Amino acid sequence: MNAWFIVTGVFGTLIILNGELAAAATMIREKERGTVEQLLMTPASTLEVVTAEIVPLFVLLMTMVAFVLMVARLVFHVPFASRRRNVIGHRTLRMPCATRMEHRAKASH
Repeated sequence: MNAWFIVTGVFGTLIILNGELAAAATMIREKERGTVEQLLMTPASTLEVVTAEIVPLFVLLMTMVAFVLMVARLVFHVPFASRRRNVIGHRTLRMPCATRMEHRAKASH
């Protein structure tokens, strides 16, 4: 039973760290290339630019979440108290918030 807590904690931490690293690497790369300024000079709104940055990261992280849930269930036999759609739905709502805050924090520096 203690392994269930360890597995979910480690997987959750890995997903958070991967999200932060991917968002930070994206913003740093674009700042080094000077494409952030070029993107802001285009007729696209800031919301469109930020959405274009976040959507690929969101898809990548949601794929990771699905993989982690599958491994936790099949390999470590971690039970889920709620339905899978509730777990996926919760992650779907939390992921954009985390990546958006990371982009804002990196953009302000």
